[in-house]
Amino acid sequence: MINQESAAASISLALSADHERLDRLFDDACTRVGAGDFPGATMSFSEFARGLLHHIAVEERSLFPAFDARARMPGPTAVMCHEHRAIERSLALAADALTSLGASRFATEAAELSAILAAHNMKEERIIYPRSDAALDETERAAVLEALRR
Repeated sequence: MINQESAAASISLALSADHERLDRLFDDACTRVGAGDFPGATMSFSEFARGLLHHIAVEERSLFPAFDARARMPGPTAVMCHEHRAIERSLALAADALTSLGASRFATEAAELSAILAAHNMKEERIIYPRSDAALDETERAAVLEALRR
């Protein structure tokens, strides 16, 4: 799922690289919908959705608990979890639009999802990930990175 070299370096690099990978899949799905290639779009979007849900699970089950225990400031992770629920809802709406072959509706839902993800990912990449690299010890970082690889 992720580049081994970036995984060895830091949470910031590995999770940011995963954001980029997911963005490429999402962009591919959107491009394919625009071209009328619904089967291809469905494949790309399905891979994107699986990857995004895995990414969220890794953060909530591995990264955030370790971050909260070390940094002793659960506020940022609580906000991220709240945003994850909004992302999941938006993801489901986009998937439903794609399933019904509604290019216009998918474009609307995809634009909303893209906006939510852009703002969310920026917060994670500028706040959560760097602070996690600083706060977590090597064993904790390795556990998060291993969870991401699965």
